[in-house]
Amino acid sequence: MLNKFKNKRKDSDYDLLSDYEEVNVYGTDPHNPDTDGDGVPDGVEVRLGRNPKGPGLLTDLFIPHECNDFKPKALHPHRLTFHALSAVVIKIVMVVFLLSFPAGAWLTPDVLYEQSNQVVELTNNIRTNLNKGTLSINTTLQQAAIDKAEDMIINQYFAHISPDGIGLRNFLLNNNLGYKVAGENLALGYSSAEEVVDAWTKSPTHYANLIDNDYTEIGVGMLSGNYKGYDTTIVAQFFRQPPAPIIPPVEEVVEIPIEEPVVIVEEPVIPEVPAEVLAEKEEPPIEEEILVEEELIEELAIPTLISPNNNSFIKDNIINFIISAPQAVEVNILNNNKVIKTLPVVDNQASSNISLVEGEYNLQIQAVRDQESILSSQYTITVDNTIPIIDHEQTFISVTEPVNETGVVIQAIAYLSEDSSQAEVYLAGRTIQLFKEDNQRWRGSLILSNDDYNEFLSPMVLASILVVDRAGNRVVQDIDFGSIKAVETSAIEQYGFIKDNASENIKPIFDFTNIYFQVIIALAILALLFSIVIHWRKQHIQTIASASAFIALLIILTIF
Repeated sequence: MLNKFKNKRKDSDYDLLSDYEEVNVYGTDPHNPDTDGDGVPDGVEVRLGRNPKGPGLLTDLFIPHECNDFKPKALHPHRLTFHALSAVVIKIVMVVFLLSFPAGAWLTPDVLYEQSNQVVELTNNIRTNLNKGTLSINTTLQQAAIDKAEDMIINQYFAHISPDGIGLRNFLLNNNLGYKVAGENLALGYSSAEEVVDAWTKSPTHYANLIDNDYTEIGVGMLSGNYKGYDTTIVAQFFRQPPAPIIPPVEEVVEIPIEEPVVIVEEPVIPEVPAEVLAEKEEPPIEEEILVEEELIEELAIPTLISPNNNSFIKDNIINFIISAPQAVEVNILNNNKVIKTLPVVDNQASSNISLVEGEYNLQIQAVRDQESILSSQYTITVDNTIPIIDHEQTFISVTEPVNETGVVIQAIAYLSEDSSQAEVYLAGRTIQLFKEDNQRWRGSLILSNDDYNEFLSPMVLASILVVDRAGNRVVQDIDFGSIKAVETSAIEQYGFIKDNASENIKPIFDFTNIYFQVIIALAILALLFSIVIHWRKQHIQTIASASAFIALLIILTIF
């Protein structure tokens, strides 16, 4: 019995397989350690799950045949599952790694430069669609914009004027940039160049800069940094038209006139007719009796100012006056009892365009006929062509969280000149109507959910305020944020930005994972095809559906 057991364990060729196993189980040569001659001992191949009599590694891994039971090792479901899970783990680790750092860590100079060029391109696309001239990039102007963005990060403000009173003019002059006209757009916390330009187009003042015909040059500065506790990005867009070149004066050429000869023409002498002869030719006038019919003269009526209306405010200096004056020959327009204009009356009406300087007028109309005159009642007219005044130090947007509630309250407070009659704030494509609280203070608010707020102010641009006075004068200007609830870029947006704008340092990571997923997808497709072809009669709908779903999952992960 012992001898029989020893014979079963005997390994004549020392290939880690007993002679009994080689003869009765695997069919290999017990006296040849490498039956198939592939350089791998028979026992090692068995432990690796390979056929010791197989045609070789590649065939065994990828080609279905009898020796591998028509199931290539590389395409075996459990191996594919392992690789897929490995790929998913790698993807998760990579995402967590990328998001563990602030976005600014990946915003290398090359990425920011590319984003700046995209902003310029998108701006020029808007101008081209409106048949306006494209803007050329001025590198010095670009540096001035970078200086502005850097100053906002260093001094922690988001406004056209810094707390120290430094504005656009200073940044231009510091870079030796003169200008005929200049403008500026700002943005905070962007996820892409498209989002920034889209936010500017929704703001009246920013959009006016984008399409202004006076500008010929552009410069965009982008910087990443920490703003009030949040890692974010700041964009400054500068516009300029260079000053006109100085042309030296042209010396005047003095022409010396050429003297022409004087020609004296003698006029013929007309003989005088004696006075006696002229007197003889004069005939005495014939007196005719003229019969005058007696006219009934109506009483002079009180004149009426038809236009403009009483107590009206007018923004134009030239005003069209229309006056009704029955029976009058002319009318006098008086201001504080002084005549400022006299107009003739035709068909009981007088009209004329009269130029008046800015101010309040207390007018009366005097109808005149021969020695008669009559005055109208008093009319008050105010000429106001001065735009409303905005107190920028007290006008701002604030963002607060309501007590015991979710969401945010966006509140606009404005201090305006007393003659203001209408005010509204434009922010990210929405309108906040302001209501007058006293002579100068106006207020309005907007309540948003947190999700709406993040979408609403991503990225953040300065709000615009429109003010209209009683005369119809309008002014649209930017106003600052008094307080900002900074918008945090979502993890998906951050990852998408890093993926779409990968720097040279992290681009190989995305390339490696993409190739890895593509290989797995190819193997999965092959496995599915082999399984269907070889065992098509045995396939069930569930198996095909699960395999197809598996492939779809891999494709989605690859795209992501």
